[in-house]
Order: sequence, then structure tokens, then C-alpha cells
Amino acid sequence: MKRIVVVALVALALGLPMITHAQYSTSSPLTFEALNQNMWGGSGPGSTTYEHFLGVEWPYVDGSADLVVLGTGVRLVGSTHGRIGLDLGARINAGRVDVTVPGNVSLSTDRSTYSPGGVMTIGTGFGMSSAATMATEFPSLEVWADLAFDVYAHGGAEFCLTLVGCTPPVGGTLIDFNIADYFTEEFPPELFSFNRDGSDQLRALGLDLGAITGTYPLEFGLGPIEGSIQAPDLHTSTTATSTSLTSSGEAQVLEVGVDVPRAVADFIYPGAGCLLSCEAFGFGYALMETFLGPRFGIGQEFMFNSTPMVTLDFSAPLTLAGGGPAATSFSAPLGSSLEFLYPDALSLDVTPTYWLNNSLNVDTDMLARLAAEAEFLTIKTIFGNLGPLWATGYVTPPLSIGMDDRTFALDFNDHTGSTFTLTREIAPPIDPTVVPEPSTWVLVGSGLLLVGVMVRRRERWGDA
Repeated sequence: MKRIVVVALVALALGLPMITHAQYSTSSPLTFEALNQNMWGGSGPGSTTYEHFLGVEWPYVDGSADLVVLGTGVRLVGSTHGRIGLDLGARINAGRVDVTVPGNVSLSTDRSTYSPGGVMTIGTGFGMSSAATMATEFPSLEVWADLAFDVYAHGGAEFCLTLVGCTPPVGGTLIDFNIADYFTEEFPPELFSFNRDGSDQLRALGLDLGAITGTYPLEFGLGPIEGSIQAPDLHTSTTATSTSLTSSGEAQVLEVGVDVPRAVADFIYPGAGCLLSCEAFGFGYALMETFLGPRFGIGQEFMFNSTPMVTLDFSAPLTLAGGGPAATSFSAPLGSSLEFLYPDALSLDVTPTYWLNNSLNVDTDMLARLAAEAEFLTIKTIFGNLGPLWATGYVTPPLSIGMDDRTFALDFNDHTGSTFTLTREIAPPIDPTVVPEPSTWVLVGSGLLLVGVMVRRRERWGDA
């Protein structure tokens, strides 16, 4: 009897449609990037250029004048144009911020077929695949003034007699000079420049006066007063296995110091300060040098926070399982699960788009400090200094003076994933509206007929 029941069940299984619930799952690496971002907000590094001509300028002028000399007519003709003065220019860029956030995104469903109105779950995930990075570069300033001398003049004359007529014009170019023709792009007709084309140099009349950024600032001195100045060369960088990053840095701009003992000695008796320290023609000595004065710089702090997100676009409207309006697009943080009610559709296409919800806070301050330094027993030569034999110094903690504090979003790239399809179940567990195919009834009937025949034979054998 048991064999008969097994045979019947197999026949029914072959005759009825089967329901599959295969799960959809995908995982892929990607990198969110925001490169060449404006430090003050916006989607590009950007720059602002100012150009202005200061001087005398006249456009092309063509003129003539008629004269009568001893009964002879003379016509003077000429033309001229030019400009004499200075071409002034300045350029400042908007700094730079670069951020990369690498990771692996994943997406899965609890199964691939659903009944209309049934709950379907889509799970998402994000994991750091390597370290995220952030690098910043402070804006740079360029200033220049070029000599402008471009003058052209042409002159001539026509002589006319009453019976003979006029002769061809006699004359030519009187002056055609442009100072720019005697210079190159690498060496322009420069009167003055400050960090032109990112050269990090201060130049005057084509001569390099010294570096203004980087390791070597421009130094100056007047008696007991010494100092240095440089454009802020401020860069920060950080690396972390996190979607949130912080970095900070500072750069000195101006330093001024007074050699107090020398200033006091010169005040009491002019020139007496040379007894403490003195230098001429590259050689000198310093029994004692002290400097007391302020230092000014620029400081910046960056705080980047982000949340990896996914937007799911559906080919048909559907609603969340918890309620709400129907829509074809839903967004959620990666790492969360979303539950939807499957719509009344034969198939549902799903396209994921991964993006980064982020914010960057940039806090820029002026930093002021008071510094005191002292050096004893130094010998100075054109080949270098020997000493000091002993030196000490102290710098106060910085006093921060707020200059700018802003928060904005960086413009990251998006990643669109592969579209996958969810389908409606072939035969829901309970659906009276679905009518089996004729072939299905034939298979089911054959199975039941086989069971009846075997039962009938067994009864006959029992009677025998």
C-alpha cells in the first residue's frame, strides 16, 4: 500500500507546476571619487583673473592735411596707433580638495519570484576595500606688472602742381616698436611679479629676488629688525579605513623680530649695537642675538563625513511594506534592508545606483603667536655659519582668529549597477483564479487511474 501512495505522489508532483525561489545576489568593488574640487564649494578648482592696462592708449588714427607752399600743393598723410604704460594682472585660484572612498557594494533579494501583494526584501551592504584618502591644497595668488610700449607711426607727403598733377606719396614708417618683441614667454617684459605662473619667486626687472613659498621665504632686515614673508604653502592629507575623514595643517606667512639688546644699545649710542653682532661683506659675528616679535600664519581644519547610499529604480510603481505612496524610485543607506509589496506585474526590473551622501566642513583661521629666540656665539661667513654655540626659544600657543567657516557637499561620481529582474510566481500557493492547463489534468488523471488499478488488483489477490 505504501508503494502505491508513493507512486501517486510522484505522479501528482509531475503533473502540478513547481514553484522556485532562487535568490538574487551581487557584489562588486567601486570607488567614489571627488577630484579637483573647489575648496570653497563648487564642482571645479576654478580661478579668477584680473587684468587692467594703466597708461596711455590710442586706437588706429589715419589723417591728412593740405598745405600750399610757393604755389605748390602739398598733402601730408599719416597714421598711428599705440599704447604706453603697464599691464597689471592678478590671479587667485580656489584651492583644491581630492577625496576617494573605495569599497565593495552588495545587493541581494530573499528570492526571485513573488506573488502579487507579497512582501519582497532587498538587502544592501557596503564594506571598505582599502583606505579612503583626502588631500587639500590652499589657494595660490599671482600678481604681475609688465611694461607696455607698442607704438607705430607712418608718414608721407604728396606734391601737386596745377598743370602736372600729384606725385606718388613719398614717405614711410616713422616708428614701429613693441617692447614685447624683445622678450619671450618665459621672460616677459616684466617690471614686477609675485609667484607668477606658480614660480614661487619674487622678481623685479627680470631678476629673481628670492622664493616666497616653500622652504625658503623672502627675508628682510633693517637694523635690529628682521623678518620673513612667504605665500602660504598649505597642504593637508589623511588616510583612514572609514567613510569619515579629518585633516588639518598650518603655514607661516609673516614673521617679524626685534633684536632687543641691539636696539637698546643703538638707542643709547648709535652704532653700539655692533659690539653685540655685526656683519659686512658676508662676514660677521654675533656674541648675542635675540629676537622678540609676532608670527602670523594660516591654519585649516577639514572634516569630511559621508554615507554610502543606493537608489533603486523599478520598472513599475510599488509601495513599501510599512505603507506610503507608490513610487518607482527609493533611496536608502547601504547596509539597510528594504521591504516592498510586489506589484501586480508579470516581471519587475530593478536598477541600482550607488552614490555618496556627504558633507565637507572647511574651517580657515589666522594664527597669531608671540615668539622669543636667543643665540650666543655665532661666526658668519659667505660659506656658512659656525654656531651658535647655544640657542633657545619659546613660542606661545596660537591665537586663532576666524576667517572663514563653511560646509558644503563635494561632487562625487555615481555608479550604476546591473539591472536584474524579479518575476511573479507561476502558481501561487492559493489562487482560485488560476486554471490548470489540459496537459496538467491529463497527467493528474493518469496518476489517479494508475492508483485505482493497483488497488483493484490487490483486492482481487486478497479474495483469491
